[in-house]
Amino acid sequence: MPIDRTALNAAVDDDGTNTTGTLISKAWLAATMFDQIDTLFAGISGTWTPSDGSGAALALTVGTAKYVKVGRLVFVSFVVTYPATASGAVAVLRGLPYQPSAIAGDNHALAIGYTSVAGLKFCAVHYVATADGFVYFNDNAGNMTNAQMTTGVVHASGVYLTATP
Repeated sequence: MPIDRTALNAAVDDDGTNTTGTLISKAWLAATMFDQIDTLFAGISGTWTPSDGSGAALALTVGTAKYVKVGRLVFVSFVVTYPATASGAVAVLRGLPYQPSAIAGDNHALAIGYTSVAGLKFCAVHYVATADGFVYFNDNAGNMTNAQMTTGVVHASGVYLTATP
């Protein structure tokens, strides 16, 4: 729903004499307040491309991956199928639409809606200095390996924070 701009539309810009018009310039109000507020509440949405971040160069099958960003909050959802692999590397899903915050306490768990992977309980957004991604965790909150994810399907969604809006 767009912002009601009745008050802005009622404003009258000064004619240059400093004797007419309203106290605040319409152009200033629009540029410094209303346009930024519209952008903040409208959110930004799109698709993103999850990829393997484990170093094993796995070719993942992506069913869908969408996001909506509002301020610092990024809502994501994805469906990914892992290929058959014996790689013992920690399973990491990269390619997030926005860099996660490196601020302590800003990392958040994402819910697994469905998975065919035995023992997989949740995944968490994990900030790494050179990249970003999801790390998968098992029943004991230990890291899942690519071998454990082999031929598995993961449906997940959740929210994480970026450092800046």
